[in-house]
Amino acid sequence: YLANNHMQVVNSSSQVIDASSIAWDTYTGSNFPYQIRQTPGSHNSLGWVKFIFPNNYQIYFHDTPTKSLFNRIDRTFSHGCIRLSEAQRFAEYLLRNDTVWTAEKIDQVMHGGKETKVFLKEKIPVFIAYFTAWVDKNGDINFRKDIYGHDKELEASLETYEQEI
Repeated sequence: YLANNHMQVVNSSSQVIDASSIAWDTYTGSNFPYQIRQTPGSHNSLGWVKFIFPNNYQIYFHDTPTKSLFNRIDRTFSHGCIRLSEAQRFAEYLLRNDTVWTAEKIDQVMHGGKETKVFLKEKIPVFIAYFTAWVDKNGDINFRKDIYGHDKELEASLETYEQEI
């Protein structure tokens, strides 16, 4: 399964471990001393690149090999992370002031099949806004399913506010 899905077992030092050398039945989810990671490449479920930023929820931006998902109205296919429709363009924007990182170099590194960590010279703030209703550029109201249940909290706050008036 691991090999068929381009996955590796790595230890705490990030060294690849032969999966056949592991006594799998001696471990549970809580005492498993390894990590399983998917290798970079076109097969990776996160696409060609991911953008990590500090947060308490292990959320990050990432590419996707399944670009067709952006054509769907319901896009709740990720596990809390944020898929980017134009990940390479986003990388180019983030690195636009770094003369080392040309568009060509970004493309080569992203599609090179080798993990590469790039750190921004200057930190940029990241703000994530969650909307279930909004007005688009055409003036049309859009509604989406509240997959995180935040609207219930907002509704309760509004009801409390109405009672106070």
